[in-house]
Amino acid sequence: MDAGRKVAAFMSKQQKRIANVRFTTEISEQQYRERKLNMEKQMGFRGKGREQKTGATGIWLRILMGVCCCLLFGGCLCRTAQAEPLSVDKEDGEYAIDVSMTGGSGKATVVSPTVFLVKDGKAYAKLQWSSSNYDYMIVDGEKILNENTNENGYSTFTIPVTAFDSEMSVIADTTAMGTPHEIAYALTFYADSIESKGALPQEAAKRVLVVAAIIIVGGGILNHFVAKRRNRDYTPHKKTGK
Repeated sequence: MDAGRKVAAFMSKQQKRIANVRFTTEISEQQYRERKLNMEKQMGFRGKGREQKTGATGIWLRILMGVCCCLLFGGCLCRTAQAEPLSVDKEDGEYAIDVSMTGGSGKATVVSPTVFLVKDGKAYAKLQWSSSNYDYMIVDGEKILNENTNENGYSTFTIPVTAFDSEMSVIADTTAMGTPHEIAYALTFYADSIESKGALPQEAAKRVLVVAAIIIVGGGILNHFVAKRRNRDYTPHKKTGK
């Protein structure tokens, strides 16, 4: 009897444990279902939000954001694509300034002194190269095109002067080697050499031509009068009878 009671008591405990386990499992499955349902609701809500964003309102928002980005990016480009020339205490006009250049192969040179321009109190230089193969220059990110459209003429650029008495880095693109090549140069403009435009080689050449023209014209006129005087002196006079 004692053995039977012990077995019955043991079986009763096991059944209770099994029941407790089943109850616990059923509760866990119910919680799982509730959590799953909540998650599906949340995902459905997020999906609707995405659908709304991809509609007309979302398209306009994207367009607006794109325009804003373009304006910001364009503003940055505008600020960095223009070199800032130095301010000078001189009246607006044309002057002459000495310039030296280093870089490249050493074959190309620039005319010195060169034209120094003052516009609205800002400094510019009109560079003339010894070659006609340069099609553009870059100064502080600003691209400047060749002003001389004549095929046989020397490449000429009006560039901002961003430094005096120190090297100013520039890039010049040449087509002399068949395919265009950008070459780095360094220009130095000397502030103490600024003087009147008359010091330019071109102006000196003009003065020489003017003087030569005056001499030629003056010599021709003088020769004409001298020849006329000689002809008159050597012409025999006719005698008149009484």
